[in-house]
Amino acid sequence: MLFKFLYLRFKYKLLKLILLKSPNLYINPKDIISLELLSDGSYQSDICSALINSADKNKENLFVDIGANIGLISIAVNKSFNKLICIEPNDIVLNVLKSNLEISHINNYEIYNFGLSVHGSKGILYSPQNNIGGSYLLDGNMYENLPLDLTKISKRSVNLVNPLIFFENLFTSHSNYNIVVKIDVEGLEFEIIKSIIDVLPDNVSIHIVYENWYSNDIFINILNGLKRPYTFTKINSSNFHLFI
Repeated sequence: MLFKFLYLRFKYKLLKLILLKSPNLYINPKDIISLELLSDGSYQSDICSALINSADKNKENLFVDIGANIGLISIAVNKSFNKLICIEPNDIVLNVLKSNLEISHINNYEIYNFGLSVHGSKGILYSPQNNIGGSYLLDGNMYENLPLDLTKISKRSVNLVNPLIFFENLFTSHSNYNIVVKIDVEGLEFEIIKSIIDVLPDNVSIHIVYENWYSNDIFINILNGLKRPYTFTKINSSNFHLFI
C-alpha cells in the first residue's frame, strides 16, 4: 500500500511538472495535436508568428481560421486581430472550440459550422482516431495515402458552403480590413485558394497561410496568371505564406 501511495504521488508530481506550461484549455490528451501543446505550452509557433506578422498596425485586422478545430491557432494569434472568423465543419469539436474561446476571454469571434467545398452542400467528413484535426473530405481531395481504415475512422455528414460565395461575401463586408487567412483543410487547400483568387477584388490584399503536403507547382501555375504582384514564402516543410 505504501509503495502504491508513493508511486501515485510520484506520477502526480511528474505529470504536474510536465503540464506546468500547458494552457487552460479543453483538449483531448490522446489527440495528436495536444502533445506539442501539453509538453511545450505552445502550438505551431512558427505558423502563429507568420500570422501575427501579417497583421497591419495601421488597419483593422481580420483573421479567418479555416479548419479551426478546437481553436488553438485562433487563441494564440487573437491579440493581433480585431475580429476572428472560425470555420469548423465538425460538430464534435464545435462546443469545445466555443468553450476554449470563451475561457480565453475572447469575444470578438464568429463561428460557422460548415466546411468550404465546391462539391455540393453536403459532404462526409472522415475523422481519424486520435487525430480529429486530421479530418478530411474525399470529394476533390488532392492528398494521396489518406487513412481509409474505417475501423479507426468515424464518419459524419457535414454542411458545405461554396468558397466562391463565402469569400465574395467576406470581401464585400470587410473591404477595409487587412485580411489574414489560415487554411488547414487536409487536401482541399487548392480549391479554396483558387476560389479566393477568382473573386479577390483589385483593391483588396490578402495574406494566406496554408498547409500543403503535395507539389506547390499547381499553386504557382494559377499565381502566374495573376495581373498583380504576390510574394510566396516557405514557413516550414509543409506550411507556406502567400501574400497577394
